[in-house]
Parts: sequence; structure tokens; C-alpha cells
Amino acid sequence: MNAFLPLLVNGATFLFFALSLGVKSGYSYGAVLLLLAALVSLPAWWPKRPRDAALRLLAAVFFAAGLLTLLDVIRSASGMRGLELPLKFFVVPLLLYFLAAVPPRPRAIWAGAACGALFGLAVAWYFATFAPEALPLGRAARFLHPIQLGNLAMLLALICACSLRARPRGWQLLLVLSGMVAGIYTTLLSETRGSFFALAWALFFLGLLSLRRRHLKLRSVVLSALIAAIAATLFWLGNVEMISARFAQAQQDIALYEAGKADTSIGARFEMWRFAWEEGSRYPLFGAGTAQLNADKDAWCAQANLAPFGHLHNEFLDAFARRGLLGLAVLFFLLVWPLFLFRRTGHDSPDAAALRLAGRAQVLLYSGFGLTQAALFSHNSGFLFFALPLCLIYAALRGEGRSDV
Repeated sequence: MNAFLPLLVNGATFLFFALSLGVKSGYSYGAVLLLLAALVSLPAWWPKRPRDAALRLLAAVFFAAGLLTLLDVIRSASGMRGLELPLKFFVVPLLLYFLAAVPPRPRAIWAGAACGALFGLAVAWYFATFAPEALPLGRAARFLHPIQLGNLAMLLALICACSLRARPRGWQLLLVLSGMVAGIYTTLLSETRGSFFALAWALFFLGLLSLRRRHLKLRSVVLSALIAAIAATLFWLGNVEMISARFAQAQQDIALYEAGKADTSIGARFEMWRFAWEEGSRYPLFGAGTAQLNADKDAWCAQANLAPFGHLHNEFLDAFARRGLLGLAVLFFLLVWPLFLFRRTGHDSPDAAALRLAGRAQVLLYSGFGLTQAALFSHNSGFLFFALPLCLIYAALRGEGRSDV
């Protein structure tokens, strides 16, 4: 069992990334395998689990998020169906300790992300080219919502880019470079504007975090410039007419909102954010709760003549309105504490340096997604692609033999 566990963890890690975009609920297969492995082998690894404070605090913040969502379920009388989200948060500490005890190899992450991006592009391109009638929203997204497809494809592309710090060679270099291009092009096919904004957001803060002794490290500058150049090239060459149309639509939506018309994509977001701020201000400490928020939201939509909407398309405002300042504090800690965990404190191997960069990039990219979406608490792929890559990358970094993580 002990000899088989590392192989199982590496295989499940690869499958989690590789099937994420090209198969319906493909990101669930690797996650379920990891959970089953953790439960079945619990007597073997639990006594050997790490017990350091950094790991405990990361596990505790996921547990705290689960408690808050459970409180919301109780307040809102959501029933058994509402228990799904808090249960997922409660499971993360178990997976985190399991992966820390049996860490994946970095290559399983790099290869999985690259294959997932390539497989996702193949599926998106096929349906967009040969079967557009099978696309629910007509934006190259067969198994995911276009925004989710664009966000996850961008995340895979950025993980591939970070893996270049591991100095891959030969076919491995070709694989991750292909994954970078495929992920960005899939995002382009999804026509998701927020994904490219999140990329710019993440690159900007990655640059700030790379400051050393008042100068930027040359490798960080070159890597950021390479990602930006590939994104810009594909953005321009992919489909100039579509890009122009989406940009023109954004300008028109803003102009219509300024003229008092809010039933557009951007105008509706502005109204959601205005509602979220007022709702959170009315219930500042613990938030309104989902049931009260939905009732107030329906009344708001009726008054503003808007179509009903689900989550509030901003992770931070949604947390503030739904779970108050307490929920907002937990969300901030979920996003800030990993940046501290992935800080550099000494000499790194190439793989360790790549894992630190990928860990920071993932969290920063998610914070960028959160400015226009509420992925973490609103749908399964959003939650899994925040929690599981974070655990996998951090566990792999610990497995590289670093004593400071």
C-alpha cells in the first residue's frame, strides 16, 4: 500500500488537470480518486502526517470557511442540498494533510496542466468549428460555462508558464510551451474578457512580489513578458473581428448604463455590485444570508427592471453581502495566506522555484477572477480549481525537501 500510494497520487494529480476541460465534470475524477485514496489509506499515512503550524493554519482557514457556509445553510434553511459546499470545505483539510504526507511529483502537475490545456483546446476547437449547434451559449464551451472555460484554461496556461522555471528540456519543454499557447487560445475561443483582465492583474502583482533589493529579477521580467507577448499575439491573430466586436459591446454596455439602461452584461454587473454593497451595509457583521439575500435581490431586480441573477459576479462583494465582514475576512485570508506560504526564504531547486511561482500565480489569478465572478463559493469547478491545485502545489513544494514550508 505504501509503495502504491505515490503512484496513485501522481496519477490522480495528472488526471485532475488533464481531464478538466475536455470531459464533462472531468476535474472531478482526479479529485474523487485522491479523496478515496486518503480515506482508504488513512491508517497508513495519518500517524506520519506533518504537524507544523503553517499547515495547520491553512487547514484551519478552509475549515473556518466551511463553518461559515454551514452557518449560512442553517440560517437560510437550505436543507440537505445546501450541505454540499460546507462539506467540500471540510474535506479539504483531510486532503491537504494526505497530500503533505504523500506529496505529488511536480512533473505530474506540469504534464497534467499542459495535457489539460491541449485536450481542452481540441474539444473547444472541434465544437466551435464542426458542431457549433451543440454549444449551449455558442462560445466554444461544450462542458462548462464559457466564463468557467476561459478562466480554467487561463489558469492551466499560467501553470504551464510557471513550469518553465523548472527548466524543462526536449519533449517536456515542447509540451509545456504547447500547453501555454493552447490554454490562452482556448480562453480566446471562449470570448471571456475577464480572463485576460485577470491575467494582467496576476502578472502585475507577480512582478511586485518579485521585487528584490529594489530591482526586478530579470527572469521574472522575461517570463512575464513572454506570457504577455503570447497572449497579445493570440489575442490579435485568433479572430480580430470577434475581439473588436466584444470590445465594442463592452463600450456600448457602459454607454447604455450611463444612459440608465442596466439590462446588459456589464450594466447588470454594475447593478449587482451596487446591490451587494447596500446589502452588506445593511447586515455588516454576518451578512444577510442566502435566503434573505435572494429575497432582497428579487425585490431589487423587480424595482430596477432587471432579469433575475444568481451570484453577484464579484467574489468579495458576494462574500460581504452574503456572509458579512466575517466572511470577507475569511476570503481575504484564503487568498493572502498562500502568498505567504509560497514566499522564497532560501535557495530553491528549479522545481521548487517553479512551484512557488505557480502557487502565487494561481492565487493571484483567482483574485483577478473574483473581481468579475464569484467562482469559489458558487460552482463546483470554481471551488475545486482553487482548493485542489493549491493543496497539490503546496504539498509538492514540501515534497521537494524544503524545511521552510
